[in-house]
Amino acid sequence: MKTKFYSILLASILSFLLYSCEEKKENTNDDNPLVLTGEVINHTDCKIFKSAHEGSETPDTLSCISYDFDALNNKLTLHHINAGFNCCPDSLYCEVSLNNDTIVIQEFEKMAQCYCNCLFDLAIELNGMASKKYYLKIIEPYCGEQEKISFELDLVNIHEGSYCVTRKLYPWGLVDYEGDPQFEISGRLISNTGCKDIESGNLKNSTPDTVSCINYTFDVTTNELILKHINAGFNCCPDSLFCDISLDNDTIIIREFEKESLCDCNCLFDLDIKLEGVDSKRYYIKIIEPYVGDEEKLYFELDLVNNHEGSYCVNRNHYPWVEY
Repeated sequence: MKTKFYSILLASILSFLLYSCEEKKENTNDDNPLVLTGEVINHTDCKIFKSAHEGSETPDTLSCISYDFDALNNKLTLHHINAGFNCCPDSLYCEVSLNNDTIVIQEFEKMAQCYCNCLFDLAIELNGMASKKYYLKIIEPYCGEQEKISFELDLVNIHEGSYCVTRKLYPWGLVDYEGDPQFEISGRLISNTGCKDIESGNLKNSTPDTVSCINYTFDVTTNELILKHINAGFNCCPDSLFCDISLDNDTIIIREFEKESLCDCNCLFDLDIKLEGVDSKRYYIKIIEPYVGDEEKLYFELDLVNNHEGSYCVNRNHYPWVEY
């Protein structure tokens, strides 16, 4: 009798274990696990100012992700509207990874061949997506401290939708909701001296080399602002000099660059910079220089309502403004 009871008990246990293993195998789908992959499948060209927004429903003060989930094929299609890149990126691509339930998409450009940035629309395709909840995080090269695109994707209940964040720093926010430019400030370096080497005698103007100055002249009839940067510090053999100009609210930001650093020394140059499309109003001028370090920056208010010419100077106490 005992033998029969133990035989029945053993058979029941074996049947329960067999059923549990089969159920687990069916739920985990170990024979065909999903593997997440993704890539940029296409993108627009650089969307510059008015021409970029003809027929566009999304203002350039927004960066958006719209998505569409194909549950049958485990495919999620994303459209990143108003993604910021260099104007001449050669090509755009992304890297996709999964960290627990967070999908991280990092966007890249192959090259930065122009001295400007602008907006693009990207189509990104993700394969190996399950019908579950995820968090989506987009890492962008020029987002800076602005709000990031990071949100929950509920692919159990919602198969399509969108998420947007507000962006107002260059290259976002160049056109208002009606399609009219908020500003059209543009500019470039129009000329520069050679290296102002003291020993060679290629220095002298009335400004001592311990001072760096901006002299400005504003033409209210043409809306042109001419800036002369006296004693700007660069490598002695820079090949060429150039600048990048942007507007952040009422602050004109001028970033100064050199193409090469071909010598083992630095020295001073004078630069002439022309800005066009400047209003008769108050601005702040901020000059970002490659070798200024912890020295006082050129940052000052420009009152073009009342003063159409003037200058602003700062003292500099280290090389190349002061000799070794």
